[in-house]
Amino acid sequence: MSNQEPRHDEAAEAPVQRPKPGTPEHQEWVRAKARERAKKRSQRLMSDPATAAVERERRRLRAMEARHRRTAGILPLPIGQRVPKEQ
Repeated sequence: MSNQEPRHDEAAEAPVQRPKPGTPEHQEWVRAKARERAKKRSQRLMSDPATAAVERERRRLRAMEARHRRTAGILPLPIGQRVPKEQ
């Protein structure tokens, strides 16, 4: 298999020309890809009832923590700069 041949999963969809990084089109393209990934992940997690319950609780707690942070005046960090929680 040469580098020119598409992988089997890419062969099914039309080739998408990636916009030049740093442009507004590229930001929109990245956000669209992220939305697509999030939707697929959500569908996968919500298909199993046990996992769905855990995921709902995780989202609820995360939203609650964000609400507390906002009321305390702590602004959210940009997505790329999130710090992992101390264990």
